[in-house]
This record gives sequence, C-alpha cells and structure tokens, in this order.
Amino acid sequence: MVCMSAVAFCFAHILFINWVAPILGLAAGIIFALTYQKTKSLIIVSIEHGLYGDVLFFIGLGWFFWGGASM
Repeated sequence: MVCMSAVAFCFAHILFINWVAPILGLAAGIIFALTYQKTKSLIIVSIEHGLYGDVLFFIGLGWFFWGGASM
C-alpha cells in the first residue's frame, strides 16, 4: 500500500511537466504514506505536505512546482 500510494502521488506531480517534480513526488509520497501508516491521520499528512512544500520553495526548488501545464 505504501508503494502504490507513493506511485499515485508521483503521478499527480507529472502535471508539472518536468522531471524533478515526479522524482521528488515519489520520495515525498513514500514519506507521506509511512506517516499515514503510523498515525492514521490525514490532517497530519496534509500539514506535513504543506511544510515540505514550503521548504522546497524556501530553498529555491519552487520553480519546479509552480505553474506546470497551465503556463
């Protein structure tokens, strides 16, 4: 289940039309799935997703996660 969840999260980031977003999405998907498996809390996973997203923008990788197919 963890692997399938991570792959689904990876596929959701293909819309950004670059190779960085799906690769990081796969890694993050594994982390989020493991967090959900431990806590059974979607709220905690959502907060974690938001915090990791903020970190990506802070360190300069936000370019790969902004706009995507809508640009």
